[in-house]
Order: sequence, then C-alpha cells, then structure tokens
Amino acid sequence: MFDIHVHVHGDNSEQQRLTTAVHLAARLDGRVCCIQVSPEPRVVSMDPFGGSYYTPELAELRQELDRRERERVETWLESHGASIMWRHEYGDPGVALARVARLADLVVLSAGPLLIRRRDRPLSVAGRFLGHSRAPTLLLPEKNGYTAGGPVAIAWDGSDEAAAALRAAMPLLRSATRVHLLSIGEDAQASMDEAAHYLGDRKIEAIVHRLERPGGMTTSSVLREAALDQDADLLVMGAFGGGRTRELVFGGVTEALLEDMPFALFLSH
Repeated sequence: MFDIHVHVHGDNSEQQRLTTAVHLAARLDGRVCCIQVSPEPRVVSMDPFGGSYYTPELAELRQELDRRERERVETWLESHGASIMWRHEYGDPGVALARVARLADLVVLSAGPLLIRRRDRPLSVAGRFLGHSRAPTLLLPEKNGYTAGGPVAIAWDGSDEAAAALRAAMPLLRSATRVHLLSIGEDAQASMDEAAHYLGDRKIEAIVHRLERPGGMTTSSVLREAALDQDADLLVMGAFGGGRTRELVFGGVTEALLEDMPFALFLSH
C-alpha cells in the first residue's frame, strides 16, 4: 500500500490537493490519507480567581465544523473510488502534519505564499512542514494540481540529498513519459552517469543534459528554463531544511525555485 498524505483544511487549494492525491493513488495502487488538523481550543473565559477554562459551546462548534468537513471530503473521495484513511490532529498544522507523516510514502501540499522565511513574517503551513519533516513531499503550485505521466526533470548535483530525492521519486519516475537528468558544473556532471545507470537498471531511460550557466544567470534560473524547455510538469530535487531553531533554511537553489514555481516540485531531504 502506497500511503499519500494530504492536508484537509477547506482552503482555496484543497481541491487541487485532493484531486492530485486521488489521481496518484489510482496510478500507484495507493491510499489517500486525509490529515485534518484543528487549532487547539482557545481559552475563552476566566473565573474570579484568575483561572481559565474552555466553554463547552466552543468545543461543540469546533467538532461540528470538523465533522461537516470530514463528511464533505469523504463523500467526494468515495465518489471517485479512493481508498481512504482519516486522521484528526490538534495544534499547529505544519508541525502536526510533520508529526504524522514520518511513515508517509508521499505528502501532498500546496505551496501558497510565505514558504521562505523573510524577517518576522509567519511561514505558511507548507513552509512550517518542510522545516520539520523529512518525508518525500509533492509541492503543488498555488493554483494547480499535478497529473502524473508527463515528462519529469531531475535536478542532479551529486549530493546525498539529490540521491535521496531520486530514490524516493521512483514511483513517479516509472510512470513518466520522459525523464530528464539536469546538471550544472563539473562536480555535478561527474556523477551523472552513476544516476543514469541507476535509473537504467530499473528500466527507466534518462536523457542526460549537461548544462552550462551563462554569465549573469543563476543556477535556479538555468534549471527552471531547462525543465520548461523539456515540458516537464515536475522537478525532482534534494532539499535542505531544519536547524537548531527548526525553521526553514533551504539552500539558495531550492529557495529560489520555491519562490517561483511554474511546475510541481518533488522535494526530499
């Protein structure tokens, strides 16, 4: 069973996540694992002695809203023939998603704004999740889903992170019409044959692209343009995250691609 975790929240991008999860579950003989996260009940009243407590009315309202959301989503998923698992958590959505996704085969999230930390602005759910999780993640552009089966590009730099991403993305690579290996610079290109042979041994014929970086262009720009030139609708790449403060701290190339996503990203630490 291939477990695809998807965040259920009722936001404007939820339908893209659900549609993508159902499509992938059908292709990969998988199960859609809906993760619904509710905020912790807030303190709404205080007694004369300074104590605080939760009102039953607020708890009942929250439970009713969650119940309606679950009923709506489950009805839609069942109408599309999806195998479903449901899990309900409390707390910060990004942190809660990371906590329950430790054994997920894939997590589907919407990018949305505020993925990268800038000064004191708060991170999005996806931004907080990526800072706390090592699970393979399919990050969707804000207004688009992802349909497996098209061309896929792999950003290869020879690192352990790139190797981990390639291995984790194998289920999606097997269904791709074409797989393109992209690398820039001598160090990355020195191990391109190793990556191509790995894929070839698994019946995936990769097209190797040894890219140059013209003066004035960033590595992220070269990768983005190369992927678009090959009509890729998914870019597989390693990512860096975590740290002492558990905040999102990505390398420059990953960060630049997260800021401007013309296609879905498959990220793995």
